[in-house]
Amino acid sequence: MNSKHTKGWHKNKTFASKCTVCGKNFMSGTWNSFLCSDECKRIRANKKVMEKYYKTKVWKVFKHRICKICGVNFVATTHNQESCSIKCSKINLQNIAKLHYTNNAETIKLRVKLWYAKPENKIKNKEWLKSYRKTTKGRIAKIAGTQAYRLRLKNTKKGKVDYAWINERDGFKCQLCFKKVDMTLRKPDMMRFSYDHIVPVSKGGEHTTQNNQLSHLICNLIKHAKLSDLIQQNLL
Repeated sequence: MNSKHTKGWHKNKTFASKCTVCGKNFMSGTWNSFLCSDECKRIRANKKVMEKYYKTKVWKVFKHRICKICGVNFVATTHNQESCSIKCSKINLQNIAKLHYTNNAETIKLRVKLWYAKPENKIKNKEWLKSYRKTTKGRIAKIAGTQAYRLRLKNTKKGKVDYAWINERDGFKCQLCFKKVDMTLRKPDMMRFSYDHIVPVSKGGEHTTQNNQLSHLICNLIKHAKLSDLIQQNLL
């Protein structure tokens, strides 16, 4: 074959290839291109720089760090690791989010108002709420909201309540009739789950994890504002 015919034989052709960074399939003008965009090129270049850095003596010194939250000494696997475990990293992210909200509270509120002003976003939010309320987390959140509203009316203090911990503590059993609670049941079933105050709020009880217990909705309604010790005899 002549050199005239071989030169630029692939100019008008496109080749299907896969990006080595993001894994996206794309069409390129050359057969040996494996990066789809400039961002992927930048990420690949940074990776090469970091690979060289991890082999140096400087990294061997700086990889021994102290956790920001619990203060434990640990060996970091990456250059931007600040916490020793997943729990500490979650707490660290929450603290960063709180700091960001305190510094930019007004701008965030404005953004939220502008987002809700659009009718399309209102419909999206309603659809998301419908799907979220069908889940167990959504139903627990709804119960927590009604309890908070009742407490606001009676001017009582609201504490942090860990409903998942209450379920594990009580062994997914009603603490009034001592039968198993099916967490999948929904309205209008009266045997669905609810959370009852051991000492009622009307009698000076606080809204805390220690004062809450798992119960059936019907058992909770029968108990009403009485103490749990008095009502257990009738239910059993």
